[in-house]
Amino acid sequence: MKNFAQSFLLTASLLLLVSLPVEAKNVEMGDVVKLIEAHYGVRHKGTPLLAKMGMKTGQLVAKRLMHYKH
Repeated sequence: MKNFAQSFLLTASLLLLVSLPVEAKNVEMGDVVKLIEAHYGVRHKGTPLLAKMGMKTGQLVAKRLMHYKH
């Protein structure tokens, strides 16, 4: 019984500790990208033309499909 009580208290304490709110710094997306670029030694070049065309086509198809469903 003593072992169960200790385990219960330990588990409850850990759950309480994990559930406490944590305050994070306000980090902008650009700062994150710069950090990753500096770490890996690469530069962000943007989305390739073919990928942009694919995304636009996907958006157009999705809009058309949603239009026909209503």
